[in-house]
Amino acid sequence: MQIDSEPKERLNRETVGRGSLSMGKNNNHKADIMRATIELVAEDGISAVTTRRVAGRAGVSDGLMYRFFVSKEELLISCLYQDTDEFTEYLRGFMDIQAETVAEYKQEVRARWNVFFSCLMEHVSDTLFFHEYANSSSMLKLTNEGKFQITVFTR
Repeated sequence: MQIDSEPKERLNRETVGRGSLSMGKNNNHKADIMRATIELVAEDGISAVTTRRVAGRAGVSDGLMYRFFVSKEELLISCLYQDTDEFTEYLRGFMDIQAETVAEYKQEVRARWNVFFSCLMEHVSDTLFFHEYANSSSMLKLTNEGKFQITVFTR
């Protein structure tokens, strides 16, 4: 297994992760690995999550994990991209408010907040994963080293 000497190239949306989620029968394996990662981070925090635990939860071998992800860091970044894409799609049009009066505007804002909080409650593991990883020392390190930028992260 070859590990890149410059991880910066592997952290962008197009290159992170070795396989796509449209790889036929492997589709379920990669999705299972990512879902297991999100759940374990949400349950136990990032520092308690190992690739071995993720593989066990996903029902795959350690070797298969490395077929898709070079490292735990790359796996976490892939999960972060996936969660962001899902939340973005769910909340599309969230702030497109058109109102004639202040009362209508306030009513629309309340309705949008209800949608937003419903989204968070329907995706508790994803919400906890996002919070845990966004506030982790590994994310801070990547950001400080210039290897991960929010402008690259959000489309």
